[in-house]
Amino acid sequence: MTEHIVKTLTNWTGSQKTEELVREQVRQLLGEDEADSFDPRYSARPLRAWHKLGMRVKDSEFNRPLRSFVLIQKKDKDGVVTKRYFKTIFLYHVRQTELVKR
Repeated sequence: MTEHIVKTLTNWTGSQKTEELVREQVRQLLGEDEADSFDPRYSARPLRAWHKLGMRVKDSEFNRPLRSFVLIQKKDKDGVVTKRYFKTIFLYHVRQTELVKR
């Protein structure tokens, strides 16, 4: 991969639970070696984040995303949480991407 990919951090917030969840999916999808080397700070990103880095998801991998989630909290004007729900985030591993041909 190119150097700018390796040095660009993802927006992962440090959740061990999320890391374990995604690592297990990497193990099932890409094998033990990729799961062992998985680093959530660099290895998996949403589709738009890959596009910003000049990468695209391979056609054969597009329908095989990794799934994570975030907790969304809706607040009223006083800052009181009125609604909470989980939103599914679709991620792609670096091995599922390729450089955009220009």
